[in-house]
Amino acid sequence: MLVKALWISAAADPAGVLAQESAVEATGNVRVFGELDQLAGRGPLHGAQALSNAIALPASATAQLDATLGARYEEISGSVTLRSARASNHAYFGSDTTRLILDELVYTARPGPFQLVVGKKVVSWDVGYAFRPNDLVQQEARRPLVQRTLEGRPLVMAEGFGEDSAWSIVAFKKKVRPEDAAPLAREEEAVAGRLYRRLGSADLYAFAGSGSASHGTAGASVSWVASDAIEFHASYRHAGRYSVRSEGPPSSVPARANPYVVVARSAADQGLIGMTWTTESKLGVIAEAWYDGTAPSDGFWQAWSERNESLVRASVSASPVVRQLVAGNLGWQAVQLGNGSLRRANVFLRVSWTSDPWEPALDLLYTPADRGLIATAGLSWKSDKLCVDAGLRYFGGAQNSLYAQTPIKAIAFLGLTLFF
Repeated sequence: MLVKALWISAAADPAGVLAQESAVEATGNVRVFGELDQLAGRGPLHGAQALSNAIALPASATAQLDATLGARYEEISGSVTLRSARASNHAYFGSDTTRLILDELVYTARPGPFQLVVGKKVVSWDVGYAFRPNDLVQQEARRPLVQRTLEGRPLVMAEGFGEDSAWSIVAFKKKVRPEDAAPLAREEEAVAGRLYRRLGSADLYAFAGSGSASHGTAGASVSWVASDAIEFHASYRHAGRYSVRSEGPPSSVPARANPYVVVARSAADQGLIGMTWTTESKLGVIAEAWYDGTAPSDGFWQAWSERNESLVRASVSASPVVRQLVAGNLGWQAVQLGNGSLRRANVFLRVSWTSDPWEPALDLLYTPADRGLIATAGLSWKSDKLCVDAGLRYFGGAQNSLYAQTPIKAIAFLGLTLFF
């Protein structure tokens, strides 16, 4: 009888019933991602492994399953991801981790001419593609092999909107996460603001922020649509304080303790210029160049290279105890290659072509200071419910370049995403 009554109500007033049934909007996806890594045959970690089998190498194979569910009910929205990852240095998977991640959970209120957002939310602000210095809140690593669900930050945000303008003020808690673009950043409470103004075909942004660890920062961005095919963009940010790995007091070679310590530095500039070009045939080009003053200096890397050479010399005809010590020191050297930006000056180029349902793409990150590069070739197939990504990423360049000495030489990847 209850089912019959509901059917009669729907026939009499379908709009009302459907409105009630659709009050909760749910979306989700299941993503499977795997990669096979080819370890590099040079670099400090390779040298460490040659001296000692006790040195841990990066996983040669990884697999990850993400199941994400998002929902919205009136002023409340959120999403959660169940992530299971496995990794191995051998042919069979070894270590296994599973965790539940609250990506977003926000309540949005509109008490007047502005709106108030409370909870955990993804907030991305800047205009660049490969480098975004004014993403003061989110700061995720750029250019992932496969797009994944982002995890927001706990925050309180007020926003106001005009016809050609907008403003945002955010108070948030920053927690250091592996996927962040600045792996040395410290946990802190911070506040940040953004002003937006549209002038003709240009979007102008101004940013400012302050944190308990990073202190004050300010920046600006612009995006200008020059024609139907061409867009130009630029960003600038002045950082008040940032963290770097710095070599400690002069130590013996090999050292018995890690000579690198994380220290705070004051005042650094970051800047980017770029453009996008899209043709009627769906050929797309992104070109960007940027300077990151928070990256290690040329002097730091010169001293790093000299220390590598000294450690190799110290291992020649050394006793087993000294060889073990040198291996540990080379491991500490390799850790320095895990910084967000290795070089301060960078150039990026991406070319893609969309021919439904296929999208092949090639991109190149190049560091002029040492002629290092990261090259990625990818192919995507997309439908309404399924996306398949596959490709290869290569680290190389000149023999002594930093990217040629990273522990990984190449990554083959495959990702499948099912939407529902």
